[in-house]
Amino acid sequence: EGFIAPIEGTAEGELSVGPPEDPARWWFRFSKGNLVEVHGNPPFEELLEKVFAEFPVARNLAELGVGTNEQAQPSDSVLEAEKILGTIHLAVGDNAGFGGKVAVPYHQDYVVYGPTLHLDGPAGRVTLVDAGVLKV
Repeated sequence: EGFIAPIEGTAEGELSVGPPEDPARWWFRFSKGNLVEVHGNPPFEELLEKVFAEFPVARNLAELGVGTNEQAQPSDSVLEAEKILGTIHLAVGDNAGFGGKVAVPYHQDYVVYGPTLHLDGPAGRVTLVDAGVLKV
């Protein structure tokens, strides 16, 4: 996988985090680098609210990763699932251990199957993954 700690305070957009059989069931909305809204009723929402109440900085979009391993298989292990070729994953919470500025005792990954990922920057828009196909 390739992954980064996004620049704090910059991420904008929505992300489906539903299970592979129903990927549109739950949505996250990020604004100014933080998770600001959860759509739907995911089973993890109550835990998130408890964590965010205790550690507001845990709303930070901590990680963006792209799966590059064609041998990795869907698994209950996030450590393998996030490496599957053509997936992306995002995490909220801590990113101090890999170049970020947020240190908090929480880091949770969410793997997205069949994603489209565009990154906007000074040179314009780049599509890294299109419908689960790695483009770079």
